[in-house]
Amino acid sequence: MIYINSSSTEAAYYFALEEYLMTRKKLRDTVFMFWHTFPTVMIGSGQVAQNEINKDYVEKNGITLVRRQSGGGAIYTDEGAWQFTYILPRTGETVPEFKETGKDILNALISFGIKAEFNDRNDILVGGRKISGNARHLTSDYILHHGSLLYNTDIDAMVQALTPDPMKLISKGIQSVRQRVCNISDIVVFEDFEKSMLREVVKDSDVYKLTQSDENFVQEIANQKYRSDVWTYSVY
Repeated sequence: MIYINSSSTEAAYYFALEEYLMTRKKLRDTVFMFWHTFPTVMIGSGQVAQNEINKDYVEKNGITLVRRQSGGGAIYTDEGAWQFTYILPRTGETVPEFKETGKDILNALISFGIKAEFNDRNDILVGGRKISGNARHLTSDYILHHGSLLYNTDIDAMVQALTPDPMKLISKGIQSVRQRVCNISDIVVFEDFEKSMLREVVKDSDVYKLTQSDENFVQEIANQKYRSDVWTYSVY
């Protein structure tokens, strides 16, 4: 496995980096990245942006909206949430299940004493409450599996950013979401969650340092696509 690290906290950058690695760089081994963002709503490739967000709340609070190339639903992320990316070369027609491509993440959580498991919706649950959502994008050459980990996410902001119906009572929405999701920090508090996860997942993996040429290509893709209103507000 190849580990790639970046200091960026912008989702558009990482989605562009994923695309770059799958379409131009084309490394021959599985790539892993572990990253987080400033407050952001990420919507799936087939979603209508206006239907997924509380536009007034998102704009008032400076929350970034970005569309990813994978499917799935809208999610809210912030500095208290972590994202992970796996890019796996395809070796045949069969596509492995999420619990197979994400087994290192699951095993790391279990090693910390967290009783985590995948459900049939490709979420990771603890005691029936969701701590991770996962999504996938396929090309002829690669499988992209990326997901989120709720470590210390602002649940109140999550509910308000993803509540487009003004008739909904936010307080009830928060109560409902708190019954269905869980922050990992509510279960185990880490001195440094990132380092703990990397220690379990990356281990003796090779490290690839992005070159300036790589960065230039990534920024080009981000500017042309993932930072573009055309991409964000169109339906694919």
